[in-house]
Amino acid sequence: MTMKKSPQNALDLRLRGGAVAEDLFGKLALGSEDVARDVGDHHSDPETRERLIQALRPLWATLDLPESSRLAQERLNDPECRIIVTGQQPALWGGPLLCTTKLLAATRLAADLNSQGIPAVPLFWVADDDHDVSELDPGEFVSNKSIPAEFEPGLRPFYSLTPASSASERLEALKVSLGAAPHAESVLQKCEKLISEEVDPGREFVELLLELLPDEGWLPVFPRALRELQMPLMKMAHEKAEEFQAEIQQASMDQEALGIPAPVRVRSGSPFFWHDENGDRVRLEKTATRSTAQLLGDPEAFSPDALFRGIVQDVLLDPAAVIVGPTELCYTLQTRRLRQLWNLPRPLLLPRPAVRPVQRDHLDRLEELGIGLDRLGPKLDPIEVVPSPKAELRGQELSLAADPLLQILDSLAHEQHSNPTLNRKAARMSLRWRQQLNALKRSVEEGLDRDVEARRQKVLAVLEDIFPGGLEPERSRNLLDLISWQGFDCLSDVAAVLDTAIRRWDGCVCPWIISENCTHPRANAPQKSPKEKDSDVSSC
Repeated sequence: MTMKKSPQNALDLRLRGGAVAEDLFGKLALGSEDVARDVGDHHSDPETRERLIQALRPLWATLDLPESSRLAQERLNDPECRIIVTGQQPALWGGPLLCTTKLLAATRLAADLNSQGIPAVPLFWVADDDHDVSELDPGEFVSNKSIPAEFEPGLRPFYSLTPASSASERLEALKVSLGAAPHAESVLQKCEKLISEEVDPGREFVELLLELLPDEGWLPVFPRALRELQMPLMKMAHEKAEEFQAEIQQASMDQEALGIPAPVRVRSGSPFFWHDENGDRVRLEKTATRSTAQLLGDPEAFSPDALFRGIVQDVLLDPAAVIVGPTELCYTLQTRRLRQLWNLPRPLLLPRPAVRPVQRDHLDRLEELGIGLDRLGPKLDPIEVVPSPKAELRGQELSLAADPLLQILDSLAHEQHSNPTLNRKAARMSLRWRQQLNALKRSVEEGLDRDVEARRQKVLAVLEDIFPGGLEPERSRNLLDLISWQGFDCLSDVAAVLDTAIRRWDGCVCPWIISENCTHPRANAPQKSPKEKDSDVSSC
């Protein structure tokens, strides 16, 4: 049977286990005991750890780290302290809730390991080398207001960008977007001391999360702090560029044959960008102003591309485990053959749990319609969950009546003694009638039974409240907007949900019941379409 090509298949295959899954993912650990065992078995090289700390210490010295993060920094001096890594592109105003839940998944895992006597510290890779400014989108606000774009599209990395608006103008735009939320004033007061015209998006993102999560004991990693350390890898990747491409291409083909996407396209040339004299990120092959030898002698000029970034991260940080979203999981798998060939680390990959904020009222309304949490998702089809026996019967009658005629047409389309014109006409008519028959069946399912149709419309209305514009709220709802409506304690609620979720690492989506003092924007209101930062593909 051919497997459907979707990120779901990666998680399904991982859950089933077996030789194919082990070859694909490396170490497999689902339950918390297995994760603790594998993390506990990881031992770091003291010299590698010392070089890492020396590179990152100047960065951390520039930040106002809370006490928990300073203690985490001290614990890292012991190479037996395991590193747990996750990461994301920074986003304005904390970004969608996804950024925070990803970080909390790492801090909750580290806390759980520490409670079992396995020292661990979570590091968050702030991917501010990225130049795709759409990634900076702050997400949706209940008010339906949108914060104006701060930066022009281009090729400059985030860390070199500064806001076009003044700090007061930016705060005013945030105030307007938060609207009448009951905790908006407290949120604005917290942001006021963090916002500056001189601070780049990545640093602003980190300072805000440190302020909001002061007790989680995490530390940020900015890639540009590791420029010197990554150069041996860069030079090797440049010298073996053809081998890099070949191994990535083969691994991509292998996983696609299993029905698992290979989301990052394999490019020719070296797998990194050069920062040119204008500050733009360009491929090494596209510059003629300096020789390759000159470029490779300038560590500050380079940053890895999407496929090579994970390799750089794992070699330099030497993590015991990496928490990834479903799309990240798929493109990390694209590097597996290369890692084996070059003897590079393959840390334990853990698919991140997701958190879905949902109001109790919405769940109650769906339950009244016969729909439980196990069926809930943004792509839920009301016809599937609210069937119409009358429409199903009529659909069967249509099929029984049409099938004999379609069989005759198919026979004519393949009749060896007919001329090609008749074959083509019969084939076209067969295809067209099948399409029209399917469309008619859909219309029957949607409109024959008025009572059933009314229930389906109620389901659609609730789904639009939970998933505005068809988006998961975790990936669309702005963090500060959520806090403004729910209060600062809501982050503790998210952490509590994740404490439960990390008992089993299966990439599930876990509901988080929020208070009913606000609703999401409806579909008929103006909607942005933020780029999905990663894809949640299952529910629990």
